[in-house]
Amino acid sequence: MLVKCRKTLRYTYAFAFYLETTHMAEIFNSNQSDLERETEALSEYLERDIQSTKFTPAQNRTRICDKYIYCEQRRLTLIQHVYDGYKDGSWKFVN
Repeated sequence: MLVKCRKTLRYTYAFAFYLETTHMAEIFNSNQSDLERETEALSEYLERDIQSTKFTPAQNRTRICDKYIYCEQRRLTLIQHVYDGYKDGSWKFVN
């Protein structure tokens, strides 16, 4: 999931660069920021928190699974938003 989210973000940065500032672009930027933040949180869970004695292995598993699911939902929401914008012609790009 971490790789999927990072690949999705990689393409959204270029997409966002060429977007005109509109209401749809603001929603896109918000969704993108949320996915970026949650992807980094998942990465931190996997890199740092899993080795910490702060949580039991069961708690770590639950936290990682919950974050995994949330990241997937955010990723799919962002992709759907892009698709919907293309479908109804809402996206405006700078020349």
